Amino acid sequence: MAKVPLRTALGMMVCLAPWTGLARAQPTTISDPMISVTSANEDTETQSMLATLSQLGPQLANARDPATIISLNLQEAQILYQLKGRTTGTEQATWIRQLADCLNVAAVSSSRDDRRAISWLTQLKEEVAQTQPGSPLVPYITFREMQAVYSAQLNQGSDNANSNAVQENWRNQLTHFVQEFPTAEDTPNALMELATTCEFLNLEPEAKIWYQQLVENFPNNPLANKARGILRRLGLEGQVFAMALPLLNGESDRYDEPFDIDQFKGQVVMVYFWTSNDPQCARDFDQLRQVLQRHGSQGLGLLCVNVDPTKEGAREFLHGLHAPGIHVYQRGGLDGKVTTRYGVTAVPSMVLVGKEGTVVKRSVEMVNLEEEVAKQLK
Repeated sequence: MAKVPLRTALGMMVCLAPWTGLARAQPTTISDPMISVTSANEDTETQSMLATLSQLGPQLANARDPATIISLNLQEAQILYQLKGRTTGTEQATWIRQLADCLNVAAVSSSRDDRRAISWLTQLKEEVAQTQPGSPLVPYITFREMQAVYSAQLNQGSDNANSNAVQENWRNQLTHFVQEFPTAEDTPNALMELATTCEFLNLEPEAKIWYQQLVENFPNNPLANKARGILRRLGLEGQVFAMALPLLNGESDRYDEPFDIDQFKGQVVMVYFWTSNDPQCARDFDQLRQVLQRHGSQGLGLLCVNVDPTKEGAREFLHGLHAPGIHVYQRGGLDGKVTTRYGVTAVPSMVLVGKEGTVVKRSVEMVNLEEEVAKQLK
């Protein structure tokens, strides 16, 4: 019986869970493309497992219902665990990573009472830590277990006290992770999570430390560029706010019609970042329109920056909606040039720019908007 090509096996696997927004890491290239088996019977069993994986792949790619996602990922995990036991070295590490990813997706999709995937992740972490101490697999599995536990805790309640307690625990877990595994492949992600969690908890000085550590220790990581922008945002008040983006409803889609915020010079400007994917934005537009109606004649302007994947989606959302202000479009969404430069990591969000073109408030809540506007117009 012929041996089973590992590259073929990996190519048959589709490890995506669109409902959760999570995607598994792609398998690494293996120097030895063959899985060694000790008998024809074992080879047949391996072929059968790989065939089952190839059938599960399309089902996972199309799954949207949480129960289906959990079931399919746990089925896949059972097979991956068996494949793990049939290989060694780099080949085995590949299956272990896939196994950890499957369990992570299943765990974050589970209800708070369903701990099957989390328990298995914990067991896998302990097993690998014991059999392969010092392996990069240990932090890899640890980080996915942490994410699963955090997700379960978020599902336990939505009151403010519980939310703050969960975030504080998440902060402690992330701090321990980045200190124990300072060079792991997930450390940049952990540093970003840690910094943003500190921001949520109003621990801005600590947040700056973690953002700076991300920039200094991982300068070439894509997240480092985001961290630079966030650090710029945290020091934005008093700085000139420069921005020129194409009009969302320009006459030509082929040629951009740029709009420069300098055209608002002499006015107080509300710069509102939004997306059609969040229903909150429609409610915000209603309030923005009212504020603009009351204060527009006093020198108040509104510039709305859309971060949708396409202009068409944003235009469709605005159709029939009385959305005030001037609308521009940021290609690349939250990874675009302007959003990255100013550290915009979530929408909706708003910046208030004063009459001189400098930022007077880098983060404005809707509940306080009119008060802040009135303060600047006096």
